[in-house]
Amino acid sequence: MTKIEQLHAAAQSLSDEQLEALVSIAKTMTSRPFYTSAPSEALAALDQGLAEIREGHSIPGGAVFEGIDQRLKALGA
Repeated sequence: MTKIEQLHAAAQSLSDEQLEALVSIAKTMTSRPFYTSAPSEALAALDQGLAEIREGHSIPGGAVFEGIDQRLKALGA
C-alpha cells in the first residue's frame, strides 16, 4: 500500500472537522516557512523573544497552565 493509499484509508474515518485539520496540516507542510517570508518587524520580535528566553525571562509552560486552571476553577469553570 502506498503512502497516499494509507492516508486515504485513514482519512475515511475522520469527521469533516478532522479532515479540514488534515488538509490544513498538509498545506502548511508544503508552504513557505513563515520565517523566510515574515516582515522584518515580526522577525525582530521573534529574535527579542528568543533572547528573553535565553536570559531566563520566561515562565515554564506548566506554571502558566496551572495558573490558568486555578483562575478557571475560581470562576467556577
